[in-house]
Amino acid sequence: MEQYLLKVTPVWNNICRMLHLYEQYLSKVTTVWNNIGRTLHLHGTIFYESYTCMEQYLSEV
Repeated sequence: MEQYLLKVTPVWNNICRMLHLYEQYLSKVTTVWNNIGRTLHLHGTIFYESYTCMEQYLSEV
């Protein structure tokens, strides 16, 4: 049993390390995506507001 545990433990530690790295990678990617989403949302809002403003201006003219 002890021999088996000694063999399995390094493998398990490697798996845990890989999962941890993958998790860090995912959190970084998620942050980037969130920033892109926020930027696009802001641009969309600005575009929409300027379009609405322009439309209102044109309807008054």
